[in-house]
Parts: sequence; structure tokens; C-alpha cells
Amino acid sequence: MTGFSEQHDSFDAAVPGAPSRSSTAADSLPAGLKAICIIAVILGVSGMMLAVASGAGLLAGRQVPGAFNFERPELDPELEELGRIQQRMQAELNAILQEFALPNALAATGHLFTAMLLVIGSIMTLRRKSTGPSLLSFACAASILYLVGRVILSIWIQVKSMLVYERFASRFMAEIGERSGGEGAEAMAAMPKIFMIFLVIGLAVSAVIALAKITFYAIAFFYLRKPTVRAMFRAEGGFWERV
Repeated sequence: MTGFSEQHDSFDAAVPGAPSRSSTAADSLPAGLKAICIIAVILGVSGMMLAVASGAGLLAGRQVPGAFNFERPELDPELEELGRIQQRMQAELNAILQEFALPNALAATGHLFTAMLLVIGSIMTLRRKSTGPSLLSFACAASILYLVGRVILSIWIQVKSMLVYERFASRFMAEIGERSGGEGAEAMAAMPKIFMIFLVIGLAVSAVIALAKITFYAIAFFYLRKPTVRAMFRAEGGFWERV
């Protein structure tokens, strides 16, 4: 029987397209675990792209919190006061950018690190490597910590930026209303409030997306620690026995 088994294994290896032991093992993974790995890969790849883009923006000095980031090469003499308001507002926004330059850089680095761990851990898990679930669960925990810190940092930056917008936008719109002879003064006065509402909505949407990701990472973390999953990978290499 042993000789027949060895011949059968060698025959499978020699036949093109014959399923290998590794592919059969990968196919035997639970559907829930496969889904977690696939979603983690998607989040990891997109996270790496966002982290690189954010880091490039920081290096280029182009990441300014919010809109109202425009310049006029030549300004009409009648609009000099509007130009001064814009310049003062932009100066304060740039000061906020400089104040949070280091935290933003650390956040981009942490985002890149956790995203890479998600991709590597997911691929290792799909390939039934014994260290795969351990690395993926660590990546999920690290991603939760990153997202909590990122949300706090974003809210802090946005609140400071919104205060600047509110102060200067009111003056800006009042100046425009005065220049237009009072026409549309009510609409101009409402513009800063409308702008603030859109900023708050954008911040709320970002918080909801972050909460959804945190929920997924928490579910994935506890799923990977289930005894059935641990036993499955313990048989492959014994790593979980040391955890």
C-alpha cells in the first residue's frame, strides 16, 4: 500500500493540472476565513496607495486642510481687501499644516505599515502558512489602533481649520456683499454656514467609514483567534502552540 501511495503521489505530480496538496489545502479553508483574507487584501492595497499619496502630498507641501486654497497672480485694485483676507486665511491654514506636519507624517507611515501587514498576512493565511493568522490578527489589531488615532487627529485638524474658515469666510462674504452694493447680501451671509455644514458632513462620512473598517478588523481579529482556526493552522506548523 505504501508503494502504491508513493506511485500515486508521483503520478499526480507528473500530470499537468493535477491538484497539489497545497492547492487542496487552500481550497479547504473556511469561506469566512477566505472572505476575511480577500477583504483584508483589498483594504491593504488601497491603504498602501493612499499612504503613498498622502506621503507624497506632505513632501510636496500641497496638503492643505480644506478648500479656499487658491491664488491670484494679479489682483484688481478694487479687490485688494479680498486679497488680503485670502492671504491671511491661507497663512493661518499653512500654520496649521506646519503644526501637524509630524503627526501627519507618522500617520502616513503607520498607514503604510499596517496596510502591508494586512496584505502579507492575508496571503500567508491563504497559503496555509502557520504564521499567517498570527500576522493577520496582529495587522487587524494594529489597524484598529491606527484608525482610532487617525480619526482623532483628523477631527483635531478639521476643528482648527473650521474655526479659521468660519472667521475668514464671514469677512470674505461680507466684503463681497458690500462690493456688490448689498445685492444678494442674505445669500452671501448664508454661504459660510452652508460651507461649514458640508465640512461637518464630510467629517461625519469619514468617521462612519472608519467605524466600518474598525468593525471589520475587530470581527476578523476574533475570528482568527477561534479555536477551530487555531487548530487548523496548529496542525500545519505548530506556531499556535507557542502563542
